[in-house]
Amino acid sequence: MVSIRTRIVSTLGVVFFWLIFTISFLAFYPTGFDLWQNLAFFVVSALIIGGILVAIWISMIF
Repeated sequence: MVSIRTRIVSTLGVVFFWLIFTISFLAFYPTGFDLWQNLAFFVVSALIIGGILVAIWISMIF
C-alpha cells in the first residue's frame, strides 16, 4: 500500500516536470506552429498528465 505522502510527492513531481517540459517545448521547438497548434499541444499534454495523476490516486479508492 502506498502512503498519502508518496502520492502527494509524486503528484508534485509530475506537475513540476510537466511544467518544465511544456515551457521548454513551447519555447524552443514549435517554430512553424500557430497559436491553435500550441494550444492543442498544451491541452493534450495536460490530459495525459491528468491520466497519470488519476492512475496514481485511483488505487487509494480500491
